[in-house]
Amino acid sequence: MFRCEDCIALKMLPCFLQILFRSGWIRHWIVTRGPNGAFAYVIVRTKYIDEITKKAIEAGCTQVLILGAGFDSRAIRLQEFAPEVNFYELDAPVTQDAKIKQYHNRMITINPNLNFIPVNFETQKAIDQINASGFHREQKTCFILEGLTMYLPSEAIADTFDTISKLAIANSIMVFDMVYASILQNNDHQFGEEIKNLVAKNGESFQFGLEPTDLESFLTKYGWELLELYEPLALEKKYFSDESGQIMAQVNGVHYLVLAQRN
Repeated sequence: MFRCEDCIALKMLPCFLQILFRSGWIRHWIVTRGPNGAFAYVIVRTKYIDEITKKAIEAGCTQVLILGAGFDSRAIRLQEFAPEVNFYELDAPVTQDAKIKQYHNRMITINPNLNFIPVNFETQKAIDQINASGFHREQKTCFILEGLTMYLPSEAIADTFDTISKLAIANSIMVFDMVYASILQNNDHQFGEEIKNLVAKNGESFQFGLEPTDLESFLTKYGWELLELYEPLALEKKYFSDESGQIMAQVNGVHYLVLAQRN
């Protein structure tokens, strides 16, 4: 319950932290007593996106495009599950170089079906770099935007979703997380102020959000249909309920998860 399948993330940690996080009771303490419901949210986000990616592949998606991949290891972790699926990771060169270096340092094999797409967002268009990478626009694709939308200004959001729509054929899948628009104006949500402060300490800030009531019209504008929307309480019930139905951990009230399908 208090762990996801991201074994690669553990290997990327310093040795002393690897030892600590292998302890079940320490993971339990961090998730249930740690700050802001943030750890609980990261766990459920990883679980949910992993589940959706696997289902998309089983439903015929032959490619996975991860935008703003960061240090996500999904392409490595799903190798055994989907050895013939091509994964494409789009990110800034400095981030990708650091990630590849860590993979080599930790002796983590980079599979041949993992394609890195470096893009300088100031001088290059993402769609041009994607087209030049070997990405097949005629194949059904699973698009992943994990921990990305909230850090983009509205102009970049429009460009990103427009780009995805141009790349996606019918029945392609898109999964992403979003923050509530009201988070940008006030702190009524559970852990709202703490999460914003935590993000600010890391040198970033939330720039974009949508209320769930506005999500369907937003997706329709880009040619997508809303399939699922999981808000914090639903995520707690889905992933942190024990056998008696008691909720064992709180997910921060700042984010929600979205699944959509291309029309």
